[in-house]
Amino acid sequence: MYLTVGTFLSLSLLADAAAPKYCPPLGPVFPPPSNLCQNDGWAKVAKGISATIEETLKQVQHDSSIVNVNSTSFSFEIFSARDPSPLLSYAYTAPTIKNATTGVRHVDKDTVFRIGSGSKLWTILLLLKEMGDSVFSDPVGAYVPELLEAAEKFRHNKTAANDQANLMRWDEVTVGELASHMAGVTRDYGFMDAAFQPELMQAAGFPKLRDQDVPPCGETKACNRKDFFEGLLKSHPVVPTGGTPVYSNAAFQILGYVVQNATGRSYNDLVRAELIDRLGLNGSYSSPPDPKLGIIPGDVRSSMWGLDIADETPAGGLFSSTRDMANVGRAILNSTLLPREMTRRWLKPVSHTSSLNMAVGAPWEIASYEEDRVVDIYTKSGDVGSYSSMLVLSPDHDVGFVVLAAGDSAPQATRILTDLVNKALIPGLDKAAKKEAQRFTGDYALEDGKSHMRVTTDDGPGLKVTKWISNSKDVFSTVIMPALGVKKPSQIEVRLYPTGLKSPRQISFRAVPRSLKEMPGFGPFSNSCTSWLSMDAQRYGNVGMDDIVFELNEKDEVVGISPRASRVTLRKE
Repeated sequence: MYLTVGTFLSLSLLADAAAPKYCPPLGPVFPPPSNLCQNDGWAKVAKGISATIEETLKQVQHDSSIVNVNSTSFSFEIFSARDPSPLLSYAYTAPTIKNATTGVRHVDKDTVFRIGSGSKLWTILLLLKEMGDSVFSDPVGAYVPELLEAAEKFRHNKTAANDQANLMRWDEVTVGELASHMAGVTRDYGFMDAAFQPELMQAAGFPKLRDQDVPPCGETKACNRKDFFEGLLKSHPVVPTGGTPVYSNAAFQILGYVVQNATGRSYNDLVRAELIDRLGLNGSYSSPPDPKLGIIPGDVRSSMWGLDIADETPAGGLFSSTRDMANVGRAILNSTLLPREMTRRWLKPVSHTSSLNMAVGAPWEIASYEEDRVVDIYTKSGDVGSYSSMLVLSPDHDVGFVVLAAGDSAPQATRILTDLVNKALIPGLDKAAKKEAQRFTGDYALEDGKSHMRVTTDDGPGLKVTKWISNSKDVFSTVIMPALGVKKPSQIEVRLYPTGLKSPRQISFRAVPRSLKEMPGFGPFSNSCTSWLSMDAQRYGNVGMDDIVFELNEKDEVVGISPRASRVTLRKE
C-alpha cells in the first residue's frame, strides 16, 4: 500500500487528534522572554517564589526531620541568559553559622561552597571546548594509554573476551559513554570504600579482607593515577557498555585524564585558564581555597571543606559561588564558549532512565514536566560532605537557577527548593513569554483583502490562528478540516510555534493543526503527541504549507506575516 503525502498528513494529524492535550513540537511554545526585569508578570512570579521560600522556612522550623534550618544554609539565584543581573537572589544563613569560628558568618551570592558532582558539568564543558563533541564517538583508549593497553589485551585473549561478568570491556568504551554514565564503569575506586571500616563490616557478617583487597588510597589520601588504574582494571563491570545509565565518578576521573592527555595541560590549569578566567569567575576553585571565603558547617575536616580529592576533582572536587554558577549557566545558554550547534546537540538526552520523567545526558540529569506540554529541564546536582549543589537550565526560556546549600540537611534543602522553584518558575516563564509574544498578535492582510490571517493568544500554548484566508479561500475548510477528518470549523484549531530559526528581520514559526473532536485512544501508539511526524509533511512547490514567517522592521517591530506556501506577505493592520 502506498500513501500519498495528503494521506500521510491526514493519518499523522489523526494520531495527534487522539492525544488529550496540546501537541506542540518539543521545545519553546513562544520565543524566550527577552526583558524579564521589566515584565510585570515576572515580577509577580519572583515575589511569589520569595514568599513560598519564606513560608517553607517557617514551616520546616517546626519539623527538622525534613530540613534542619537551624544548621543548614543556602544561597539561591534565578538568572536569564539575556540579562547579566540576577532575576531573583535569596540567601539564608543558619543560626549555627552566624556564630561560626571558621568561614563566613553571613551567606550571600559570593559565598564559596563545594559543588560536589556539579563539577562534572564543568568537566564536560571544558572537554567540549577543547576537543569538540566528535570526541564522544572516540574510544577512550585513544586518549588514555592505560585503557588502550587493557583493550589490546582483550583483543588477543579469547578467554577474557568471553568473560563479561568479571572483566570490564575497555575495548568497547567510548568517551561519550563515560560522559553520560553509559559505560557500565564502577562508581568509585577507593573513595568511600567500606574496607576502611573493617570492624563495622565484620560485625555485619562480612569476612575480613586480605591486605591486597584493601584499596591503598581513598581514605586519608586521594588515589594517584597509578593506584587508580591498578584498582580500576580489577573492578567488575556494573552493566554492559551502552546498556543502561549507571552513575560513575570513576568515569569522570578518566575524562579528566582524557582532556589532559589531549591538550598536554593539567586539569587544574585548564579549569583556571579556560573556564574561570575566560568567564571572569572570582569565587571558583579547583582545590580548597582559604576557609575565610566559604561557608563551613562544623569544621574544615568534618564538613569536607579541606578535602583535596586531587585526580578525582573532575568528578566532584570544585568549589564555586552562586554568582559564578549563574555565570556558568548563562555561558552555556548563550554558547559563550561553544558553537551554538554544539550546544544544541549537548542539550539533548542520551538515555531514558526507569522513571518516565527523568532522562540522562552528558552529564545532564533531565527532568520532564508535563502539563499542557512537555518541558525538559536540564540539571546537574552534586553532594559531598556537608555540601549540596544544583544548577538548573530551561533552554525553552533561556533561564536557569542555582541552589547551593551547606549543613546537616543540605541535599534535602537543595532538592525541596528546586522542586518549589520549578513549580512556580516554568508556568511563570511561559506567562511572561506569552506577554512578550503579544507583539505577534493582530490582523494581517493584503491590500486587496483577498488574503487575511488573524493571530491571537489564549489560555493554551503558542499563538492561535483564528482566521486564515488565502486568495479568498478559507484554508481551514479547504485544507485543514479535510486533513483532520472533521466537518465543523469548531472542531479544529491551528497554533503557531517558534522553530528557533531566525534571519535578519524574520522569525520562523510552524503551524500545527489539531482536531478537537474526541477520538479513541488508550495507549502510546494511539494516544501520543506526533506533531513531529506531521511537520512539513504537506508541501506546495517545495515549501511547507505549515511554514510561517513573521516579518520585522528595523525597530524589531512585527509588521507582517508570510504563510510561505502562499507566496505572499500580509501586512499587519
